[in-house]
Amino acid sequence: MGAALGEGPSSALNSTYGAYLIGAIFATFFQGLLTVQAWNYYENFPKDPLRLKSLVLAIWLLDTVHLVVIIQSVYHYLVTNWGFAPALNVATWELVIHIFLIGLSCFVCQIFFLQRIWIFSDRKTAVVGLVLAVCLASFALSIHLPIHLIMTRLPVKEFPREKSEVTALFLSGAASDFLIAGLLCYYLRKDYSGFQATRSVIGQVLQYAVATGLATSALRVGAVIALFAAPTKLYYIAMHLSLGRLYTNSLLATLNARKKMREALKGSHHNDTFVVPRTEIQIQNGPGPRGGVGVDSATDRDAFPEDMEPKSVVIRSDTSFSYSYTVERVTHHDDDMEMDPIPAKHVSLTSMV
Repeated sequence: MGAALGEGPSSALNSTYGAYLIGAIFATFFQGLLTVQAWNYYENFPKDPLRLKSLVLAIWLLDTVHLVVIIQSVYHYLVTNWGFAPALNVATWELVIHIFLIGLSCFVCQIFFLQRIWIFSDRKTAVVGLVLAVCLASFALSIHLPIHLIMTRLPVKEFPREKSEVTALFLSGAASDFLIAGLLCYYLRKDYSGFQATRSVIGQVLQYAVATGLATSALRVGAVIALFAAPTKLYYIAMHLSLGRLYTNSLLATLNARKKMREALKGSHHNDTFVVPRTEIQIQNGPGPRGGVGVDSATDRDAFPEDMEPKSVVIRSDTSFSYSYTVERVTHHDDDMEMDPIPAKHVSLTSMV
């Protein structure tokens, strides 16, 4: 262990404020990533709605304030009061308030993803309401816990006395993360397109959703394990410091990925054919190939880019035969600037048979 605190080189703080310092360093790293992503967002999407631009600015400012708070806290413990053991056990308001700031940052991002789920699910309020209730419970705990710690003036070494509330905070957050990621995957898979370019784009969105849910949930569960395995250490607080930035970086990555996804869709213009799932073909009575059944139109969530030139389209039915048509015109109303699901395009088709 080395010398006693204040009497020479010592490892007395390695597992407490040493861990806290390392957590702050990781938080600074993620803040740098967030800043780069925010810059790229404003560079690449100048025409996005003001409310979306405001959201990006708000989460960046929120995480910046949080970083300033925890850096000030580290400075208080490891510089101003270095070697003064009694001060190391006093919970400063910066150490406590960071719980609320992280909770607010996570909640804002969760609302963003819940709005995506609400749109993907065709406005199923009951589904979104259930997940929102779990998110609200976690956010409420992130408000209650710091208020309780400030009012009781609980020393840092006695934080484990609130183990039940801390565990509830972490696990409710993990549950909401799992639900959000799971629902995003479910509804995106449900709308899986028969168009290769669209499948590629949806696959990327699914990867973002799964990565976000797994990363944040794993970090929360890991913090719970650290709390129970080493309650007198500050490993669980160090892990918690980067939680909000995992969410905000994921949100910015999702927004910035639209550029690559749009390029993938535009790149599909070089393909000669597309495949439309049978369920997306509207069959109407009237003269047509194969026994008087004609295909009048087809729809797809985001199959045809707005500026696509007319080309051949292969429509495969559940039967063993298929028909070929040319795209006569494409009517497109796109509002994907907000990452909303692209409304169905109406494609008029003329039989080549």
